[in-house]
Amino acid sequence: MAFSTKVIQGLESQLMAAIADQIRRDREDEVINRDALKTAISVFVDLGKELSEPMRQAGRFFWSGTPNFDYYEAEFETKFL
Repeated sequence: MAFSTKVIQGLESQLMAAIADQIRRDREDEVINRDALKTAISVFVDLGKELSEPMRQAGRFFWSGTPNFDYYEAEFETKFL
């Protein structure tokens, strides 16, 4: 079973709702944590990386690999727009 299936399945709708809520708040001139929003959106890009491997550098966890925006476009962009 793929990482994305194990971790994101079941949480995707909650993540999308939280992202949409933060964007709405920002558009209404409320103060939001833009770094957290950027990180949440980047999950969709990271999950689409080809040949991805988990990495840890300077105490932070991230995915390395070749960027592929198919997952981002299918699972985030088309649903959000």
